[in-house]
Amino acid sequence: MKCDEAVNPENCRVHLARAHGISNLPGYAIVSCRWCHPRRRMKRESILRHTKEVHLKIRRSKTGRK
Repeated sequence: MKCDEAVNPENCRVHLARAHGISNLPGYAIVSCRWCHPRRRMKRESILRHTKEVHLKIRRSKTGRK
């Protein structure tokens, strides 16, 4: 399945929920990143950060890190 929708930092969360069904899942649920080949599996709680950092090339601020 190929997704041709434009994704940006502002619509990323909504896009993942609506277009790919990544919503109403517990944070520990395992999901796959469809941009990665082979697909990378990770917890649902990590997919938004992964998408922004790896695919949109947006770095987190130092205050956003633990």
